[in-house]
Amino acid sequence: MGRNASYIAIDDGPLDELGKPESDEEFRQKFPDGVEESDWPRIVIGKVWDALHCTLTGVTAADPIRDNRLSEAVVGVYPRIYDDDDYSIYVSVIDLENLPEILKALWPIDESFLQERFDPKVMKQQRLYPTGIWQDDPGQLIGEMLSAVVELRKFMTQAISDHRHVLATIV
Repeated sequence: MGRNASYIAIDDGPLDELGKPESDEEFRQKFPDGVEESDWPRIVIGKVWDALHCTLTGVTAADPIRDNRLSEAVVGVYPRIYDDDDYSIYVSVIDLENLPEILKALWPIDESFLQERFDPKVMKQQRLYPTGIWQDDPGQLIGEMLSAVVELRKFMTQAISDHRHVLATIV
C-alpha cells in the first residue's frame, strides 16, 4: 500500500482541536475519526505528490522549502509528522491567510512549465517516493502532475471562498 497525498478543507474549530493533542498517540486517535472519515471537502492527488514537489522546486518533498509557495502548495506550511511502528501520518496546515499567495504561485504552472522542469535524473538523485516513479512514461507523469496542479488550484480557490484552511496530509 502506498502513501497518497490528500488535501482537506477545514474550519477553525476542528483545526484548533487537531492542534491540541498532547501526544502523537492522542493525535493518531483523533485524526482518522476527526478528519479522514469526515465529510469535509477534499481532493486526493495520489502518489504524484513527491514528483510534483521535485518538478516544482528541484528537491524531494521530504525537504520542504520554507517560504517557498510552490513547496507549500504540495506539503503545506506547518508540517507535523506522527510516526510509530504501526502508523505514520504527515499533516501540514495551510492557513487561510497563506492560501492566496500559494494560489498565485500555482497559477502560472502549465504543461510547458512542467515539461521544462521535469528531470528524471534529478528525481532519481532525490530518491523520490515512490521509488522508480521517474521511470514512468514522462508524458503520463507530466499529465498527472498537471491534473494535480489544476485540482489544487480549484480546491484552494474554493477553500478561500468558503473561508477554510487546508490540511495537506500524506498517509
